[in-house]
Amino acid sequence: MAVRGRTRSTYAQITVLLLVMAGKCLVDGYGGGAPDSVCSTLMVSHGDATPRTSAPPYRIATSSTIYTARQNLTGILHSGR
Repeated sequence: MAVRGRTRSTYAQITVLLLVMAGKCLVDGYGGGAPDSVCSTLMVSHGDATPRTSAPPYRIATSSTIYTARQNLTGILHSGR
């Protein structure tokens, strides 16, 4: 029985290892942040994503338009509906 349990454990470890390795191949991240080409325009460049041209479906209101360091600021998120 001990051999059978150990074999299942080995299969589980191999399965996890293969899943991690497969996931690594599918992930495309930037460890140093976004590419410099994006920073100059601040435009989204994730595949064929396009920027929104209509008004956002929300509005953010703050308790003050001018604030200083360590001052509390209250924000309210309003739905567009």
